[in-house]
Amino acid sequence: MLNQLYAQLVGTRYGESIRKPATWNPEWERVLFEVARTVRRLVPRTAPVALVDKWDPTLLALCRRKGWHFPDLELSPGGYPSDSDGAIAHLKQLMSRGAAYLVFPSASFWWLDYYQGFRQHLDSCHRRLWTDDQCIVYQLLNELGG
Repeated sequence: MLNQLYAQLVGTRYGESIRKPATWNPEWERVLFEVARTVRRLVPRTAPVALVDKWDPTLLALCRRKGWHFPDLELSPGGYPSDSDGAIAHLKQLMSRGAAYLVFPSASFWWLDYYQGFRQHLDSCHRRLWTDDQCIVYQLLNELGG
């Protein structure tokens, strides 16, 4: 229904405000279901996750895990970190709140290229559990390795 409404309101201010939730991409929906299936298989039910998901609640709901969006807008009201050091500091904030896994759906792979120091930190300090064309999952390890 929202898609039909959007089709009639294209070009208006309200049309633009509903564009994202109104447009349906079956391929992206399939990817979200696959990522969620991977998370449910790898991440213990009680382990909190951080998802690099542009603040879309869909994937967190599909994963059936508690967690946060990364970056978390409550902790980082400005949104994206300015550099890798900011991304690392933000990850440590979420880890101090209990985040045990970090998930990158394919639409967020660009983070690992743009924030190269962040990627190096993840690969040297945490355990990459899963990599495929749809997602990357890190198990977040504390300084003691657990």
